[in-house]
Amino acid sequence: ISLGPPIQIISSTDVWKYEDSNTNLPNTWVTQSYDDSSWLSGPGKLGFGTNDGVFGTTVQDLNQITFYYRKNFNIDDVSAIESMQINIDYDDCYAIYINGNLLSTSSNFVNDAHGTVCSSTHNSAEDASGPTAPINPAIQFTPQQIAWLQNGPNNLIAVEIHQQSAASSDTVMSLTMQGTTFDTQPPAITINSPLDGSSIQDTTPLVEAATDEISTISYQINSPPIQ
Repeated sequence: ISLGPPIQIISSTDVWKYEDSNTNLPNTWVTQSYDDSSWLSGPGKLGFGTNDGVFGTTVQDLNQITFYYRKNFNIDDVSAIESMQINIDYDDCYAIYINGNLLSTSSNFVNDAHGTVCSSTHNSAEDASGPTAPINPAIQFTPQQIAWLQNGPNNLIAVEIHQQSAASSDTVMSLTMQGTTFDTQPPAITINSPLDGSSIQDTTPLVEAATDEISTISYQINSPPIQ
C-alpha cells in the first residue's frame, strides 16, 4: 500500500479560540458541546513575552497559571488516514485533547487543576535564554487515537498551557497538525512493447506435426487465448 501526499490539517498561523481571563473552567471545556462563544479568537502563535516578540495573538498577562485554547478541524475521510502528527512549541507545559480524549502531555505537566504549576520550566524556541529540549516535539497518533476522529469539520483539539510560576515573564502556544493518507488510486501500468495489433514470430520448432489432419496451436499471454 502506497501513501498519498502529506496533508496539512492545522498550520502555525491558524485561528484559535482562547480563554486568558484566569477563569477556572469545568472539565467539559475539552468537549465539543462546551459553549466557547464568549471566548476571544486570534491567529497563532499565541502568548506573550518571548525573545522575538512576534505573536499572531498576544494573550493577557494576569499572573495566571493556566491558558486554554480550542480549535475545530476537518477530516474528510478517517478511514483514509494512515498517520497523524502534532508539533507544538510551548512554554512552560501542556496537555492536548482530541474530541474530549487526552492525547498527550509534556513530561513536566503535573495535572489539569487550574492553579497547578509545571514541575519545571520549558523555554520555547524563541526564548531569550535559549530553547529547552524537546523543541517542537513530534506527537504521533496511535491507531487507537486516530479512531477518536470523525468525518467532517467538527473535530476538536483543546490545549491547556500551564506556567511554572505565576511570575513567569512569557508563555507560548504554537501548534501544527499534519497527516498522511493511503493512496487509493491504482497504479498506472504502461506497456510499450509489443504494440497493440503487432505480431510476434515464434521460432519454436514443431515436433511430429500431423500431416493428415488440421492441428490447432494456441498461445495464451493472459486471456483470451491467441490462436
